[in-house]
Amino acid sequence: MGKRVLFFLNNLNRTGSETLLFNFIQELHKTQKISIGIVLMEKGGELVPEIPSTIPVFYLDFHFKWLDKIAFHLGKDIIGQQLEKIQKQFKADSWYLNTIAHRSE
Repeated sequence: MGKRVLFFLNNLNRTGSETLLFNFIQELHKTQKISIGIVLMEKGGELVPEIPSTIPVFYLDFHFKWLDKIAFHLGKDIIGQQLEKIQKQFKADSWYLNTIAHRSE
């Protein structure tokens, strides 16, 4: 397999950009020329169950434990550490960031 691309999306609910990117990922996956991974900022998206099992899905955890909060105040980048772990595991050549993504709370 050739290049490896990580797609960063909000949650894969049926919204305009999420649906468009989901369809693009599905078609790109069919070509089997690129390895695809997906990083989601929220769980529970409607389209998640439709992702082929051969596409790994990672979640960024924004619900920090008290130890994470202390580590953050001591200068550790908690989200950066999660991203490093995902990158080490998937070994992406490129990242695609959905610039329309946002977290809702």
